[in-house]
Amino acid sequence: MKNETLSDFARRMHDLADDPENAPGRVAAEIRAGLRQFAVPSLGATPTAAETRAVVEGLADRHELVELAGSLEKREYDAQLQASANRARVGGGVASERAVDAKGAATWARKALAISSNPGGGYLDSAESGQLWRLVEPMTAFLESGVPSIRIGADAIEVPVEATRPAITWVGEAGPEVAGAPTFGRVRVSLATATAQVPFSAALLDDVPELGQILQRQVSTALGAAIDQVAFEGATSSGAQPLGLKNWTGIQTFALGADGAVPTSVDFIADAIGMLLAKNVGAAPTVVMSAGLWQVLSKIKQLTTGSNMPLLMQSAGSVSQAIERRIYGVRVLISNSLSATEISGSSGAVCQSCYVYDPQQLLFAQHKNSPVFLRDPYSSASSLQEILHVRARIGVGVLNPDSVVRVSGIKLA
Repeated sequence: MKNETLSDFARRMHDLADDPENAPGRVAAEIRAGLRQFAVPSLGATPTAAETRAVVEGLADRHELVELAGSLEKREYDAQLQASANRARVGGGVASERAVDAKGAATWARKALAISSNPGGGYLDSAESGQLWRLVEPMTAFLESGVPSIRIGADAIEVPVEATRPAITWVGEAGPEVAGAPTFGRVRVSLATATAQVPFSAALLDDVPELGQILQRQVSTALGAAIDQVAFEGATSSGAQPLGLKNWTGIQTFALGADGAVPTSVDFIADAIGMLLAKNVGAAPTVVMSAGLWQVLSKIKQLTTGSNMPLLMQSAGSVSQAIERRIYGVRVLISNSLSATEISGSSGAVCQSCYVYDPQQLLFAQHKNSPVFLRDPYSSASSLQEILHVRARIGVGVLNPDSVVRVSGIKLA
């Protein structure tokens, strides 16, 4: 509508979505078409508080509308599957059943023709992409820790952040107020692309109908590990990777000695938590470490002599008791994607790092059409093979560098 603001458009779309008379797919298409009429909000070099608030609200409205469109598309997709009496296995490398009645076949054909790049005879619709992403998320410690995730339709997003807080001054009776406006900045999160090409036997697919689902799980696990690796330690100097926490300017760091050391207590975790609290962040931090480091910490005893009770065991008992994966009440997550070959000090000691951070001060961005699992049954047909193409576009942002502590110089032996 003429002169309609993004907020007005969002309210109107929610009203349409709530009306059972409206087809979910039609409303979703109207949302996506309407969003193209509104420019993505961004900040100038020296934004005012009002400009920053407007940008934040605009980004929130866009994110909410994208989520609504995805939900409506899934509702339409589920309704089509439910109504289909005749099913066949088609598309996207997924061993699923789809309708092939005249109306359904025409719908899927239009989607295949509308894909922006050459699909090689295969395709995957956006509703399935969202379902596949839910397979990847549990495979990453970074996302499991609670880092907010946002889906975008561009190569990058700029997020307004508070650079300095308002200044508070004390004045005498009837004294004048002193201006102390906060300042704001921007954090740019750029997306990088990860790809994989997985050939498999066409004959094996005939013999094992579940092969598509097996490949999805395997690729999801590999993609989750790759995301963890770049989220924590990605470097722009290492090709096309997104920048990870380790190489983000301004994060807090300390090492266990100049040449590294084997932990003999969990004091270094207490130090990292204290560093977060000293910066007024870390109310609900998370620790991420390798399985090897957790094994070392699990073996530390409460007493150096006369006791074989692990330090991390809550109460005295037998070895049949489980050790809860928490230190000082802070949840510990395991990621085996962290580097185990970091070099510390002049001695060339081989060490590794762990990370203590506030997940709510970070951001994970992914393209709205990512990940893509695309089955290609044709390009290698002469070799009796099919190929599963995988593509994901993601980025990581640190909204407040003080919210991350990297503990380096950790030896395992």
